[in-house]
Amino acid sequence: MKSSINILFLFILFITLLSNSTCLYRTLFMNKPKCYFDTFYSEQNIIMKYKVLNIDIDETLLPTNYNRFIIKLYDSSNAQLNMYTSSKLKGKFSYSIEKSDMYKICIESNDKDLYSGKGMIKIQFKIESSDDVMDSLKNSADLKDFELVDDKMKRLAKKTDNILNMQKYQFKMENRFSKSQLSSHRRIVVLTIIQIIILIIVGVYHIMNLRKVFKNKISSY
Repeated sequence: MKSSINILFLFILFITLLSNSTCLYRTLFMNKPKCYFDTFYSEQNIIMKYKVLNIDIDETLLPTNYNRFIIKLYDSSNAQLNMYTSSKLKGKFSYSIEKSDMYKICIESNDKDLYSGKGMIKIQFKIESSDDVMDSLKNSADLKDFELVDDKMKRLAKKTDNILNMQKYQFKMENRFSKSQLSSHRRIVVLTIIQIIILIIVGVYHIMNLRKVFKNKISSY
């Protein structure tokens, strides 16, 4: 049972490692944020990176006192946990997850100067999580939950063993019953043959006696 739990844990870890880095390409429009949903675990650090792809502007000419890009982080209840603002065309923010949950990350830009050319902004939005996923999973997982799962798996294994034992017993009894039926059938066949032979012998004996009786009567006349 412990090996089954370890396999399950390693499978979850493998899937988590595969999704440890997510790179998205988004098209932003004025006043329309783009959001991304993912599950993160307690004590796990996530890094949010963005980069504008389709605008060739000298960044030094842009005003630095304007919130050009806004990134907001929400939990599963849609409560805003944090907000990051930047005036640059690329940036990076980090956040430490306090509890395991499904999170929503939204990015938006309301800078009219960026939309004036093509009416849209193409960005690369990358979300990375910390490499110590195993520690995060261990910390986020409650030991009682593992004990509960282990107990349920033991009970399930016990029920499965009982079912298998019952099936083996039924199969054994069916074999015995089949052998018993076959043996009874053979005995019936043998007894029937013996009865037929006895009847034939008795019939022949009576026929011979009747012939002798008829011969004696004929000879007396």
